[in-house]
Amino acid sequence: MDTQTIDTLKSMEVGGRLTAQNVINEARDPASVLHGHFTWDDTAAADAYRLIEARQLIRRVKLEVIVRDIPLNVVRFIQDPADPGIYRDIGTIRPSEAEVARRIVSEEMMKVVRASRRARNVAAVLGTAADVEQIIRLAQTVVQRAEITDQPGGEA
Repeated sequence: MDTQTIDTLKSMEVGGRLTAQNVINEARDPASVLHGHFTWDDTAAADAYRLIEARQLIRRVKLEVIVRDIPLNVVRFIQDPADPGIYRDIGTIRPSEAEVARRIVSEEMMKVVRASRRARNVAAVLGTAADVEQIIRLAQTVVQRAEITDQPGGEA
């Protein structure tokens, strides 16, 4: 993000707080450095927002599955790793699609890694004692194992 945008956002803080509505209000002015970060065509913006709502709706659908006598609530639809615009019903992914399953689990674990890194960085800035390094290492290990399993001659 460019420094002008950052400086504008910082200048809008009141007591260290910033609201999305205030950012939109500032960005409405075509002369504002923030203006170009938004879609001002109402039809295009509405369509883009509906896509966000559709993705949220898809992600909210849950499926209860029993694994080793343990009931698990899991998302029913998961993004297809080969085509992120497509969602797959997790219940339809077959054992013969081991590569698809591996890539899905790998991506889920990368989300853990990214979230853990963010938590570590926030904790460092705030000066709190949060030990997330072990979580990051464990998640990275799972991702690496998934990648090794995919290699020819890799271990399962």
